[in-house]
Amino acid sequence: MKRLSKLIFTVLFSSAAIVTTACGKTLKIFTPSPSSLEINGEPITAINRESMEGRILKPESERSLFYKFTDNQVNQIQSMRKGKAGASIRITVYDDADTQSTEKTVSFGFLYDGSFGEDEGYKNATTSQPQVKADFSRTVNSVITLSLCVPKTGDAIKGFYVDGGFPFHIAKPEISVAEIGWDASEIVPLYCFGIKGGTVDFSQGLTNLSEGKNIFDTAVSKSTMLPKIEIKLAPTDNIGKIGNQVQVGFNYGSESFVIRRSPVQNKFTIQAAGVKDPFSTMEFTENAESVKAVMMSANPAEKYTVNDAGVTLEPLTTDLGMIYLWPKSTWRRADYELFRWEQFPDVLFFDFSRLSIQNEFFTRLAYFVEKNGYKGTLVSDYFVENKHGYNAHDYKADDMARFFTTAYNENFKLNNRELILRDILLHNGIILNNGDGTYSAGHGAVISFARESSEHLRHQFMAHESWHGIYFTVKEFRDFVDTVYDSFNPDAMSFLKTYFSVYPSLQYDLKDEYLIHNEFMAYLMQQATKDAGSYFTTRAGWASMRQADSPSCAYVIQTKGKDFTDAANELANFAFQNWGFTAGRTTLISRE
Repeated sequence: MKRLSKLIFTVLFSSAAIVTTACGKTLKIFTPSPSSLEINGEPITAINRESMEGRILKPESERSLFYKFTDNQVNQIQSMRKGKAGASIRITVYDDADTQSTEKTVSFGFLYDGSFGEDEGYKNATTSQPQVKADFSRTVNSVITLSLCVPKTGDAIKGFYVDGGFPFHIAKPEISVAEIGWDASEIVPLYCFGIKGGTVDFSQGLTNLSEGKNIFDTAVSKSTMLPKIEIKLAPTDNIGKIGNQVQVGFNYGSESFVIRRSPVQNKFTIQAAGVKDPFSTMEFTENAESVKAVMMSANPAEKYTVNDAGVTLEPLTTDLGMIYLWPKSTWRRADYELFRWEQFPDVLFFDFSRLSIQNEFFTRLAYFVEKNGYKGTLVSDYFVENKHGYNAHDYKADDMARFFTTAYNENFKLNNRELILRDILLHNGIILNNGDGTYSAGHGAVISFARESSEHLRHQFMAHESWHGIYFTVKEFRDFVDTVYDSFNPDAMSFLKTYFSVYPSLQYDLKDEYLIHNEFMAYLMQQATKDAGSYFTTRAGWASMRQADSPSCAYVIQTKGKDFTDAANELANFAFQNWGFTAGRTTLISRE
């Protein structure tokens, strides 16, 4: 038996390119029987005696476990591998060696039709097919999970083998979705490989995601979507200070990135569609020890969802910092892309290709919600086409519900873009259909800007509008803003209200306390705190402002806007302590 086992192992792991038999004969080791291991409640078939319990006790006698899938399991794998998420086989391997062995390498790979004889005994066969290897002597973990992706085309996977020259056992075989990367954030670390297999690098200095192009979609179309990459960081109470924030740096392809640490967010989603080189190697260059997982997987199927008009309804989850330089060529629609803010998932973000398209979505809503003299009314298409709304927008759920309810009650014909907005809001639960043509508020908000704005303005618009998104959805922040507002210097407040009501593109309704508190906060927080005073001092020098309120303008100029700087610092400190944000920045990921 020892000689036969040695022959089987020697040939099994030879470098032959195809599955062959020894002298054309099947070498029957064991009458195949159901093993103690199951997939979806159905036992897999053990091909040798050791496979019954999934355990190698004496590697000097037998070192390999062989299994065959049932027809149901093969069909499930076949169905999954052709789907958007792909398929993989996972196993968990336990090191049972009592002492440090000179050889502690385990190998895991697939079996095919040619691996089995007519009576289903295991052949004296090879597999030069891809395999996953892990050396337990190089890790402190006595248990790890290994995953190997199933090719989307080619012969059906009929089983798998596990080999090791030391005592080990396996558990939890699983048919799973395709993933590439690693995750050491749980008690049992997970290492996932593409269809070419590979060797586990426990140091994780580099994570090669290039093989994703053999598993996932490689372009964006009506039926395809690039995958996502999730990075997990170890929780920390030390995020540094404003101006010297702790960060994790990494290179991906030809780009360099920084993740600023947050007291509440430790998982970050990078969409492959948002980077220059979607399938590359990721190398962490700063605070690499903080990284606990890097995993590429397909986006959920709903990300492909469109309605009958071909409208993208599902947002792509990511950090807002990824949006600035997002390649427009990978947008799912030519006119806009839709995002979900990872840290505040109830906030959706539109990036529009042109200001005119943004106007069609939001100008009428802007007049309805905020413009003094027009609030609560639905202006004509002339306003949408010829009047200025805003260069960037923000709206909360109840205001949008009132807008669409008013349109229904007045039998007002909205344009096609506004109907797209309504469908997106309904799909994402920001507004709710009452079933009688009216709408009520769900939860959340939308914010937007356009590609036609300069890069400098896009950063300022992003900060301004996203602060509104937080204000809309986080009560604790609104309460703190109210406290700062109530203690603000009256002379500086007089100037600010004049600016809000006089400046042509604003014209806010000063009677709307919620709106004014919200804008007070956003104008303070849209730029760095050091620039807040000069921003308002400049406006205090405008002739139109001095004509409207000369005393308050003189006060702001005399004090160099100190009240605005002080209030901005209070708000910035609150934001940093709670989310890792600061004035002028609501992003945690940036491209260097």
